[in-house]
Amino acid sequence: MMNKFYSYAKLNLDLKICGIREDGYHLLCTTMQEIDLCDTVEIMLYKRLKKTKEVFLLSRQNPRSIDDLITIHRTRLLPKVKVSCDCSQIAGKIPDSNNIAHRAALLFLHEARESPLFDNITLITIHIKKQIPLMAGLGGSSTNAATVLKGLNEICHDFFSQDQLIQMGVQLGADVPFGIVGGHALCEGIGEKITPLPDLPPTFYVIVQPNFVCDTKTAFSLYDKIGKPNKGITKVGCAELFMPYVEKPVNCEFYANEFQALYADERIENLCYKLQDLGADIASLTGSGSAVFGTFTCEKLAKAAVTKLEKSGEYPFVCLARNHNSAKLP
Repeated sequence: MMNKFYSYAKLNLDLKICGIREDGYHLLCTTMQEIDLCDTVEIMLYKRLKKTKEVFLLSRQNPRSIDDLITIHRTRLLPKVKVSCDCSQIAGKIPDSNNIAHRAALLFLHEARESPLFDNITLITIHIKKQIPLMAGLGGSSTNAATVLKGLNEICHDFFSQDQLIQMGVQLGADVPFGIVGGHALCEGIGEKITPLPDLPPTFYVIVQPNFVCDTKTAFSLYDKIGKPNKGITKVGCAELFMPYVEKPVNCEFYANEFQALYADERIENLCYKLQDLGADIASLTGSGSAVFGTFTCEKLAKAAVTKLEKSGEYPFVCLARNHNSAKLP
């Protein structure tokens, strides 16, 4: 039986880098909003003909990391995990050890070793149908990992609580815990501190990815090299309208996303100004980029902006999205 789940993208309505931990992880403070742009994750479980006690030899191991889980998985008779994707940029090019959806499945299998559901399972296949662009700051890979955790947990009849899933998510990446919670939330630390916020009013987001990408690891390396950016004066990055429920100072003259100030990239700036010229109330980088979003309260105006941007032929990805709390599920 095939189980289908939807894996929703996110926007960083603001983003502040608050420091670096001793282990090298960066501490963030960011307001995130789940949107109705989504991938589809299909999970299938295949049963073996006969039960075997060897399947859960993993439960006798004490892996110290997800990499240990991968090593154990290769040497023991465990349910195999196969991940495939319809995206040519990913399919067959990312080894299992670097595939966050694969790592999420292995982590779940280890943590769920007491569940009887997997006693007679020989293979778990995960197929991802991509709609969220890669390396755009929209959380595509992280939300896929979160959906694998949530999906397997649903198949296991909610074997784990949401808090337990969040703790697994922290081991996989900073955006994964939010992908488990979703909605509208303040996220702090390395993603593990999540404070749900009241739903925002219905908002339309025009999302545009320029013809270049921004690698998250490279972005943080730039921060490590340069340090905290000087806040440049701009009308582009005002997060004040997003934050009626968050008590922290916001200056409308300054960037809402510190990566945007750190890059100081005219291509990003010009795209933000273009969105505002098309009627966006606010325009800003999301995550570490390279996608930029503009907010609209008028759907007709937002659709007109999408049409104009698509006709220009300048951008490989343009879409209209809404708050997930105001959207109809696919």
